[in-house]
Amino acid sequence: MAHQNGALYQEREFLHEVGSSLNAALFIVDRLTEEIKEEEGRLEIDVETEKLFHHLATYLNKIDLMVKSRRTHLSELLDEELRIERARRKSSNTTATP
Repeated sequence: MAHQNGALYQEREFLHEVGSSLNAALFIVDRLTEEIKEEEGRLEIDVETEKLFHHLATYLNKIDLMVKSRRTHLSELLDEELRIERARRKSSNTTATP
């Protein structure tokens, strides 16, 4: 049980790190988009470039939502495991008490 909880905690932390990295990537995409728009004099903004940035941001958002969903699912599993363990302990304490 402890090993399983440890694995769930590690998985949840990993997903948190991935989510943080995705948020940073989304921020960078937003900043790059703004920079390109501000640099109109030096860079040509073509529709294709904007589409590519939009698609990149869309897929990064999709991955971010998947990670958040998975992290929530793992948290629910961990909470359920903890609830079961507490109930088991309470039950064993009740039966052990004369």
